[in-house]
Amino acid sequence: MCALAVVAIAVLGVVLTFAVSWALSRTVLKGEVSTFSLELPSYSPSAYLADHLYIAHRPHYIRSLARNSVGGTRWCAHLAQF
Repeated sequence: MCALAVVAIAVLGVVLTFAVSWALSRTVLKGEVSTFSLELPSYSPSAYLADHLYIAHRPHYIRSLARNSVGGTRWCAHLAQF
């Protein structure tokens, strides 16, 4: 039931978007021509690889933090008390 509600809200948003677009193009924006241009940054494989490695090794780093202790208390327990 919840999934159906989420899908219904998404579909309603798309329908309302097209309805408002249609209404505005027939009334307030009548006769105005607009263009849309999207500029993307250049693709850099090294940046992608660096991001991927950072994300891939993050769980190992967090796990090692949880294993280490500060003042006899593990990091995870210390953060839970915070």
